[in-house]
Amino acid sequence: MQQPTNDIAIIHFLRGIASLSVCWFHFTNGRPDFLPIDNTVKMTGAYGWLGVEIFFIISGFIIPYTLYCNNYHISRFKGFMIKRIVRIEPAYLASIILVIILGYLSTLSPYYKGEAFNVDLKSLVLHLFYLNAFFSEPWLNVVFWTLAIEFQYYLFIAIVFPLLVHNRLLYRVITTLALLGLSKLIPQTYLFFHYLPLFLVGIVCFQFRCGLAGRNESFSLGLICIATCQVFAPYIMPILALVVALMILYVKISYNRFFWLGTVSYSLYLIHVPIGGRVINLSTNFVEAEWARVLICFITLAICVFAASLFYLLIEKPTQQLSRKIAY
Repeated sequence: MQQPTNDIAIIHFLRGIASLSVCWFHFTNGRPDFLPIDNTVKMTGAYGWLGVEIFFIISGFIIPYTLYCNNYHISRFKGFMIKRIVRIEPAYLASIILVIILGYLSTLSPYYKGEAFNVDLKSLVLHLFYLNAFFSEPWLNVVFWTLAIEFQYYLFIAIVFPLLVHNRLLYRVITTLALLGLSKLIPQTYLFFHYLPLFLVGIVCFQFRCGLAGRNESFSLGLICIATCQVFAPYIMPILALVVALMILYVKISYNRFFWLGTVSYSLYLIHVPIGGRVINLSTNFVEAEWARVLICFITLAICVFAASLFYLLIEKPTQQLSRKIAY
């Protein structure tokens, strides 16, 4: 495994935190009747969904950072997209297969309650191109919608990148403000434009960290982007966005063993719902005591981290290494 440099090790750390937060949200709050509404552990996961927004900020920073470090030019668009597809698609496709297999096996259990598991061919094909939301087709995994947003962002950033790194201040400012305007003009939640303020927080951090923008420019545009994030969760999201931005810019940490969670964060994000959700659902047939169900939440998290580690080693890591060999 290639260790992150100390310059951006914080990104690896934040990935682990974001993935863990989303998992904890689904395990403690995904099934409303699993834990009482006033349960302390349940309340600790109530805002875990914000991990998704942290992922968007991280992508806002790390994708242009990587493009910049690799001297990207729009003429290398094809190479960039091939590199991203090789990096993310195999694990994504493997997780779809996992969902289908577990969905079918679940119906064979005597404890299974619900309708028979069926996979619609149209929906499955749409999954391959992240188009389900465009055709009002449900996702096989509730987290897949965020991958669609990320993929749209990859396409977009590869095109507008030259404007974001332009050596003239006016071009950078107009581009940032225009993108913020787009987020208001195109409010559909299945389009990445709706989440542009979050991505832009990361982009502004990238410009400052790489010396493309001065302190005054970055501070002013950063505050505007952070204030615009209020649309997602009043008061909470702007504060979180500010904290994440400051961590990216100023927190220096070194690689350590805890970073394994960041390494497997993508795998954990992909498989925690189909695996963890079934552990939670199955446990309801045998466990009723509140303290025992709290324990189940922790056990489920441990199971999913272990499963994600295997998933990473067997599927994600080989394709990750292959992606590194592809030049823009």
